[in-house]
Amino acid sequence: MREKRGQITLFIIIGILIVALAGVFIYIRSEKITIEEPEVIPAELFPVKEYVESCEKITLTKAVLLMGQQGGYLYVPESIRYDPTSFIAPTERSEIIVPYWYHDGKTIAPTIKGMEEQISRYVNEHIGDCLRNFTAMKEQFDIRETGNITSKTTIGVNEVIITTKYPLNVGVRGTKELTRIATFSTSIPIKLRKMYELAADIMEAENNQLFLEDLTINLMTLGPEIPFSDVVFQCGQLRWFKPDVEEAIKNILYYNFPKIRFKGTNHEPFLELEEKYENLRQYTPEDIGAGKLPKAQDVPADAYDYFHFYWDAATEDYKDLRAAVLFQKEWNFDMEVKPSQGDIMSASYGKGFEKYLSFLCINMFHFTYDLDYPVQIVISDDSAFDGQGYRFKFAFPVIISSNQGNRESVGVTRMDVPEGSDGGYCDEKTKETYDIRAKDSTTFTDISGANATFNCMNTYYCNVGQTDADGGIYRVRSQLPSFCRPGAIDMKHEDYLDTSQDIEPGKFDVFVFMTPLKTLDFEAKKYRITAGMLMPQEPLEEGQYAVIYLRSDNFTGYDIYRRYPAEADSPEEFNTIKLPKVDATYDLDVILMSREDEPIGGYRSKVLIKGSDVSSASRIVFNSIEKIPHPETDDQKAGMLIDIGSSNYTNLVKVELGP
Repeated sequence: MREKRGQITLFIIIGILIVALAGVFIYIRSEKITIEEPEVIPAELFPVKEYVESCEKITLTKAVLLMGQQGGYLYVPESIRYDPTSFIAPTERSEIIVPYWYHDGKTIAPTIKGMEEQISRYVNEHIGDCLRNFTAMKEQFDIRETGNITSKTTIGVNEVIITTKYPLNVGVRGTKELTRIATFSTSIPIKLRKMYELAADIMEAENNQLFLEDLTINLMTLGPEIPFSDVVFQCGQLRWFKPDVEEAIKNILYYNFPKIRFKGTNHEPFLELEEKYENLRQYTPEDIGAGKLPKAQDVPADAYDYFHFYWDAATEDYKDLRAAVLFQKEWNFDMEVKPSQGDIMSASYGKGFEKYLSFLCINMFHFTYDLDYPVQIVISDDSAFDGQGYRFKFAFPVIISSNQGNRESVGVTRMDVPEGSDGGYCDEKTKETYDIRAKDSTTFTDISGANATFNCMNTYYCNVGQTDADGGIYRVRSQLPSFCRPGAIDMKHEDYLDTSQDIEPGKFDVFVFMTPLKTLDFEAKKYRITAGMLMPQEPLEEGQYAVIYLRSDNFTGYDIYRRYPAEADSPEEFNTIKLPKVDATYDLDVILMSREDEPIGGYRSKVLIKGSDVSSASRIVFNSIEKIPHPETDDQKAGMLIDIGSSNYTNLVKVELGP
């Protein structure tokens, strides 16, 4: 019986071994692991291997440090680098930029695979900077390269590993024997993968929760210098200077965003246990309105921070990492406020009953804000690099429209970055050849010399070519990049408005109709108005200048800013204005400035300019009104900036087109 039991036990052990070996075999096949025989290196050649691996580690460290500064990129895509609205630059001339992970309505982030490939490429290209042709070892060793450098990087849970294939024949100088050394490996203990995963969690949480948009609105409503909706009993019309309001918003973000703490990370602890804060959630607004309040001793001093600055963004445990939200006041900050006129925000009395509010010393106002500004997320691993620490940074915009966050709930779309000077994505072409033409929208004739660019989702751009004579017509015949369907064609020509045309699926003729432009000289003149009387037209006095802003909703992206007279160092193009040779309505703002840089008049109106008038003209004159006497107080200046947009003034003077 014992013998039989022994046989059974033996069979069980053999079965377990077979299953284990089968599992290893399946794993190796699925992971495509190649098992290589270790290199046998004579002891006297170890210094060469150690030298290469030390350079490999130095270069890998540089790559990982730079990648952390640039949001997971070493080679930032051209679509980001050349679009100043898609990254943060730490300084004005900084070569290092922090890319957005959300831009133009979609979330774009590098992938782990893309990061690994970029690290490998960086090591391939830069390890030679450290090796320096083995100059430091040539007295002891004979080292000959026999192949190219190729690296493979793995971003693991707790380390980044790199293996470099660099075929060398190495021997001790003075001997004839050479040994092949080709494989070099090193690693650095850093939680790059985990930091990336936390970054992705934060990005997805922001898109789904609009946490920063909601916090921004909440903070703005608490700011006494930031008007929202209110009824104020105060004589005289209340007015706010928009740049002052913008500065107040920047200050409140700058000082409050560092207070944000992320659940599941290593953050500064709150004063009490979490349970004490959560117990406060039982009190509803109705309870508080009815006077049912928690006892003072049950409300921690930092309860407001817990309920407003504690962000539940992480899906995993990241207790070994820290995360912070940063905003800098010098970063790009776009703000629009409605209602406002120029830089003036004012309480409006309106019509009907409300027109009597000024008499009663009552100001009513309701402002809506559109904001678009960037924040930077900094994820830190304090234990990395022997306690020196490591930081991973990325950025995204906070977007508010009419006092509401306007992000859609989107999943994270990862973006691998192909290598190559143009991103590499332009190389793979369609089988079909496209017939691409630029057409004058008024004459329907072909346009010669128009530059065509393939546009994929306003993210990837590939040059297609320039329209030229071909079979009696002007066109570009070309295959198009195949990685993006259907895409669009962007067309540019100095005598036409930039125009984009979507490519229709299944069609291989692309006609882009472009609006022709006329280049005009321009000048600014003025009419003085004193005691209600309009004086004759006259040129600006020495030292006076006019700031002109012209835009039109008829044309996407058409807006022009000019100063007259132009400053001495202005580009040549600032001495002329290009107007479309078609009928269009423009929003025109002219501010007349004194030699002391004070506003003394202007003109603000919607202006209809006929295309036929543009075609026959060579010059345009922007007229404005100078108020005499000049306004002196801030209230007088603010009132003047409002008055120049009223019909009492806009009906007095017009834009002039002529020879």
